Amino acid sequence: ANEVRYDNLNLKEVKGNMTLKNGILSFSDASMKTMGGTIALSGNYDPSDLTAPAFDFKLNIAELSIAEAFNSFNTIKAFAPIAQNLTGRFNSTLNFSGKLGQDMMPLLSSLDGEGLIKVVETALKDSKILEGITSLTKLKDTNTLQLKNIAIPITIDNGVMDVKPFDVKLWDYQANVQGTAGFDGSINYLVNMQIPAGKFGAQANSLLASITGADASENTKIPLAVNLSGTYNSPKISLAGGNSIESLLSNALKARVSGEVQGLQNSATEQFNATQDSLKQVLKTKSAVAQDSAKKELEKQVDLAKDKAVDEAKKLLKGFFPKSTPASKPDTTGVNEN
Repeated sequence: ANEVRYDNLNLKEVKGNMTLKNGILSFSDASMKTMGGTIALSGNYDPSDLTAPAFDFKLNIAELSIAEAFNSFNTIKAFAPIAQNLTGRFNSTLNFSGKLGQDMMPLLSSLDGEGLIKVVETALKDSKILEGITSLTKLKDTNTLQLKNIAIPITIDNGVMDVKPFDVKLWDYQANVQGTAGFDGSINYLVNMQIPAGKFGAQANSLLASITGADASENTKIPLAVNLSGTYNSPKISLAGGNSIESLLSNALKARVSGEVQGLQNSATEQFNATQDSLKQVLKTKSAVAQDSAKKELEKQVDLAKDKAVDEAKKLLKGFFPKSTPASKPDTTGVNEN
């Protein structure tokens, strides 16, 4: 097909093979152009259980607009809301499966998947997360962020996306990022960075002078661990390893004297992972409830459809059979022959 309108998507040059066997619809060698890039896919749609229609697809995405993908896909809005403030394009290889809801859209709480998201170059601006980090750390020039050549490994389990630790350069600082995003819009990330002490301004300089015996200067790297929780549009941003930048700097510089700098960041990561485990359990419980609710709603719809089909069948059948006429009564009048 040269052009296909599907929901809010405009697809061009749609082609591929479809096979229907035993009630399962399979796609192979399928591809389409959309959002400035291409999507190739293969996989199955299985409606054999109408209360839980299932899909299982492999996607190969090339050069899709990040902003357009955010506006077009509910999955991206839920799991990667940061995309609304990102420019540029992305590539991805993704295997994902799940169930469809009553509206024939993916049931976010049912999604499972695994893949790699690659971004050659992008910029982040007008983000509440960036505003929060700037306000908390007092670092300069952190209201916009340029990112290049990042590869983000992800897995999705029952509607919980797990971002495996990956290295990235944030502003001029080496960083490592990991965390989760839930189908309910919740986020929980840890950002570990190494910041030169001089970047923290006058507060760092006075601390450097006050801690005797510290082999430190303005270029001394301070481990900064930032927790991002809440939701993307209403984030909660906090420091790991100190309640304020002053205490963080003090702890980091003292740790440097005792050779425990790496221990601070390891401790922050361990605390984060412990919190992650409990949060994932909460999200999985929510996921089970959401899937059960959706299944019950579909069961109701299926039952209603069956009842309606029976009623329609009865109406049709009435037209096929003539109305029966009552049998004539036998003549009971007798003849008196005398």
